[in-house]
Amino acid sequence: MTQLQTLPGTTGAHTLRGVDPYMTVAVAITPLRGRLHDHDVYGLLTHVTALRCFMEHHVYAVWDYMALLKCLQQKVTCMRVPWQPGAEPVAARLINEIVVAEESDRRADGQGHTSHFEMYLDAMDEIGADTDTVRRYLAYLKEGMPWPIALDRAKVPMAAARFVSQTLDICSNHPACDVASYFLFGRENVVPGMFRRIVQELARHERLTTTGLSYYLDRHIADEADGPDSLGEQMIRSLCGSDPWRWRLAQQAALDALHSRLELWEGITTAIRRVGMSQRL
Repeated sequence: MTQLQTLPGTTGAHTLRGVDPYMTVAVAITPLRGRLHDHDVYGLLTHVTALRCFMEHHVYAVWDYMALLKCLQQKVTCMRVPWQPGAEPVAARLINEIVVAEESDRRADGQGHTSHFEMYLDAMDEIGADTDTVRRYLAYLKEGMPWPIALDRAKVPMAAARFVSQTLDICSNHPACDVASYFLFGRENVVPGMFRRIVQELARHERLTTTGLSYYLDRHIADEADGPDSLGEQMIRSLCGSDPWRWRLAQQAALDALHSRLELWEGITTAIRRVGMSQRL
């Protein structure tokens, strides 16, 4: 097995045969990140009907984020009794910090705490978006229905169902290094940039200003300012270690995560255009 070497003047940066594997992953995904940032979907958010359609699809990505996060928490921390010390303290610290914010953040009105998913549902209610489908999906899951059947039975939009299916497959069939890469490069590191694009577009249309959605988006953008980027890098380095195969898996997982998001954005774009939502109010 190739030994890790510390790059001169860089804390915790390691190389495999002289090449920094973390930076290799970061460079490999740069074109996809650019496509995500420049996607047409943001420019379609010009009126309330388009925004409703967007949120009725995107709500599954909000739920999926939490599912991915909790899967990773199970893989890198001890979630059972009797408790045992975990083997990945860096990953555990990062994931637990994110879980606190995602599962119990401050409410927009300052009265208590709620999850970001529930915050998003409130924002959907505020603009009149349909939440019946996603609530039905969650009810089926609560009853113990297998998730593939629940997605179909609840009639989740096809693009959103594909997105969720890909994530839950990662959670069910892949090791921690894959899940961590899928989460970090495909969710945690790209969400703030995507949300800034949405905020910029909504700001151009006063009728689309909503307290709930604005607060939800701002919370994620603010998280980036305070965010654990260095911890995220340390987490991936710790989980992949000096194993070239793990790094290859991590890179493929990162690429898969971004392709999945792009496919979701394409699906939402098609849905908005299909119902003639390109017209401005």
